[in-house]
Amino acid sequence: MHDFIVNLFSAGSFIPHGHCYLWKPGLVWLHIISDGIIALAYYSIPLTLFYFVRKRQDLPFSWIFLLFAAFIVFCGTTHIAEIWTLWHPTYWLSGILKGATAIVSLFTAIELVPLVPQALALPSPLQLKQANKALYSQIEERLAVENQLRRLQEELEQRVEARTAELVQVNQQLQQEIDERHRVEAALRASRERLVLAQQVGKIGTCEWKLQTGELIWTEEMEALFGLAPGSFEGTYEHWLKRLHPDDRFDAHLAAQQTITQRCDFDTEWRIILPNGKIRWIAAKGKIFGDGGQADRLIGVNMDITEYKEVQQELQQTLQTLTTLIQASPLPIVVVATDTTVKLWNAAAEQLFGWSEAELLGQQLPIVPEEKLEECNQLREAVTKGEVFFGVETYRRKRDTSNVILNISAAPLYDERGSVNAILLILQDITQRKQAQAALQDSEERLRLALVAANQGLYDLNLLTGDAIVNPEYAVMLGYEPDEFQETHNKWRHRIHPDDAAMVIEVYEDYIAGKLDEYRVEFRLQTKTGDWKWILSVGKIVSWDRQGQPLRMLGTHTDISDRKKAEAEREQLLLREQAAREQAEAANRIKDEFLAVLSHELRTPLNPILGWAKLLRKSKLDREKTAYALEAIERNALLQTQLIGDLLDVSRILQGKLSLDIAPVDLETTILAALDTVRLAAQAKSINLQFSVVDFGRENSDVSSKSSQELSHLKSQIPLGSALTLPLLPDASHLRGKSSQQNSKFKVAGDTARLQQIIWNLLCNAVKFTDVGGRVEVRLQRVGTQAQIVVSDTGRGISSDFLPYIFDYFRQADAATTRKFGGLGIGLAIVRHLTELHGGVVTAHSLGEGHGATFTVRIPLIKNAPVHKELNSDSSLDVTAALPLADIQILMVDDDADTRDYISFLLEQAGAKVTLAASADEALQLLVQSTPDILVSDVGMPNMDGYMLMQQVRNLPPEQGGNIKAIALTAYAGEINQQLAIAAGFAKHIAKPVEPEELITAIVELVKG
Repeated sequence: MHDFIVNLFSAGSFIPHGHCYLWKPGLVWLHIISDGIIALAYYSIPLTLFYFVRKRQDLPFSWIFLLFAAFIVFCGTTHIAEIWTLWHPTYWLSGILKGATAIVSLFTAIELVPLVPQALALPSPLQLKQANKALYSQIEERLAVENQLRRLQEELEQRVEARTAELVQVNQQLQQEIDERHRVEAALRASRERLVLAQQVGKIGTCEWKLQTGELIWTEEMEALFGLAPGSFEGTYEHWLKRLHPDDRFDAHLAAQQTITQRCDFDTEWRIILPNGKIRWIAAKGKIFGDGGQADRLIGVNMDITEYKEVQQELQQTLQTLTTLIQASPLPIVVVATDTTVKLWNAAAEQLFGWSEAELLGQQLPIVPEEKLEECNQLREAVTKGEVFFGVETYRRKRDTSNVILNISAAPLYDERGSVNAILLILQDITQRKQAQAALQDSEERLRLALVAANQGLYDLNLLTGDAIVNPEYAVMLGYEPDEFQETHNKWRHRIHPDDAAMVIEVYEDYIAGKLDEYRVEFRLQTKTGDWKWILSVGKIVSWDRQGQPLRMLGTHTDISDRKKAEAEREQLLLREQAAREQAEAANRIKDEFLAVLSHELRTPLNPILGWAKLLRKSKLDREKTAYALEAIERNALLQTQLIGDLLDVSRILQGKLSLDIAPVDLETTILAALDTVRLAAQAKSINLQFSVVDFGRENSDVSSKSSQELSHLKSQIPLGSALTLPLLPDASHLRGKSSQQNSKFKVAGDTARLQQIIWNLLCNAVKFTDVGGRVEVRLQRVGTQAQIVVSDTGRGISSDFLPYIFDYFRQADAATTRKFGGLGIGLAIVRHLTELHGGVVTAHSLGEGHGATFTVRIPLIKNAPVHKELNSDSSLDVTAALPLADIQILMVDDDADTRDYISFLLEQAGAKVTLAASADEALQLLVQSTPDILVSDVGMPNMDGYMLMQQVRNLPPEQGGNIKAIALTAYAGEINQQLAIAAGFAKHIAKPVEPEELITAIVELVKG
């Protein structure tokens, strides 16, 4: 029960009713005044009914009036509750009051239904009026009859005395008269009964005042009106006058005397004092009667009008209260007639418009501007028809001709006939509010634009209920439509990313508890689509209760997803930059190491070349030493050429320009050729070099016995320890043809030279890193549709740390290795790339340092490959003839004198006629003079390079050499340089240093082509 009472008077989380009116003063006051007046009227009516029932306890159905009174009291209480809930949202109490009102109303309606027939059976006011009229007639008739009866009695007595003798004769006549009298008396009794009934129903008493004797005769109803028992009235005028209120005795006596003297009707009101001391109002009406114009009696009726007087008094008090409220109202209240003449003009109207009430009463309403007359007339006509208006926004004119913006509420006022005779106007000045609203709208629009520009959402959080009011940007930020979004504290908590929830709630609770000076936190919120957005939430408590507990918190949500993304990207960029810096530092370190190694590898062969060249110039060597010196010079020059070739291969690989000359290749022959090139190096270190082929049971082993004998005719010109590119030896075609005739099962589609380069690099590394007396094994076998080449050794092995980088460019285990074994660290990288170009894969395996290494190459095999046809001897170019270039005229252009001399000597030895030019300009002049068969030109020359020279030549007419065939000689040996040369107009591109056979072959092909 206690909880019920607490909840009954608890406001809970409800919003006061005044919020529904936006706390607009005019609207709030309108409801307060209307509900107050209705409640006042509802409380006044039950008082009247209670008093009426109490005074008229003989009234039929008096209990229904009490039930009506209770119903009206409950209705009035609900209007008081409406005023109360404007500020106090005790809606449970208000609802219970309305429920009780509903019960009483329903019960009253139910009880009223069976009373209708009974009430309809009661006399109507018309019937009562007719009864009263009949009563008056009957009274007059009775009086007339009584007078006649008295006369008859007197005549009878005279006749009895005078005519006793004639009694028998007139007995029949007398009996008739007696019968007539009985009839009259019966009628009189019936009339009296009807009169008594009418008096009882209407609380009317009758009296007769005999003016001659002063006797006053009252009926029982009259005595009841004065609170007397039947028959207890003394029957005199003085006793009647004594019972009147002292203040009314003189007026009552004066009215009675005027009625007698002036023979007018008696009609007045007075108060009487009942025996119990109470006061009752009486309305008295009477008429003078008499014979011969002489007034001898006054007959009248008295009616109890106490309740009417009390109601009249209460209405007067209500009217006075309403007038006071109107005059004290802060809102202008005006009452105008239907013709717009002013009937009421309160003080607030005087203050607002400048006219006094005295000036305007009875005058036309002056506040309507001309442009608003039509609007005013439309409003007046609608209200005259009974319509009610609330909050009509318009403007009216003040006495100083300025305009004032108003909210106008209008209602009709009715007269006693129910017709509209006036209009009530309640005005509210909203000028300042409209100005403030306009300023607020401008401010809100600026704020909204600022929030939109800043991508911010606003929230207003009720810390007691957890409900939040948010702006549209808040909802849109999370992917919702503003109309479908409703925020609460619990919903907000559930939208927080699980990884952020604990931190965010801790910051929020610490701020609410006062442990933090500000609420500012970054976290992720889930959107409508399930995505996550980074939010910066900033808030501040703006309201506290009397105990200092926070009530309200305002704040913003800012979408910082882009910033967070930028920060993440910046962090990733920083990490990538750090990794790139580390890679760059490592690359720089590798570059420095590579340059040092490259310098070493370039300078090492230059040392014997320069040394032996100087000794040859001094001619102090014998023939054997001279031959050895020339062989050493040639060997080291080839070494440098191969070194540069490897570098060019790396350049082509990195640029994606390395191309293959694809043809069917026998791997067994290729491996044997590669083995023969490293045979001498292996023998020098006493390394056991083994080769085995696993193919349908056939196996060859120990290359030193079989393979080496078969290939004993091959002479390797590769120095010991070299791990560079090996060109296909001239005699390799012999082996290839032999293998083809044996119908080898290990054919692949590839470039013979590049495949030999793969195997040769692996073998060179194996021999290089294997100690004296070790073993290097090569095994060729078929694995499914692939040929597998395995090169294993018992050398120093590869550490597990370095093994993942074994195929990277310029990577070597350590500087000591480089210094001990030499090389640039690019051989295995070339092997990997060449293998992948052939559609294969190469892997490395080692158990660690000191446990040797195994390299496995797998390349797809081909089926039914066409046998590579050998060139017929008559279709090959004869470059070994004594004078292959006999009678061929060649123009040689090079800015380097040594190169000109070398090439000129080489070509003249082959039988050519050579003309030399030191520059492109000189070559153009020579071309104009005579046209050679072939133009051989350097590319890198000052002023005009070889490309420009070729363009100039192609612009010459054919008779001046415009169509001459040309060969480009250049130290720029890259793939791109070859393409540039061909594009410029050269037929062939030959890289320096120039191999005599290659240059002569190229010239022969162009001349004969």
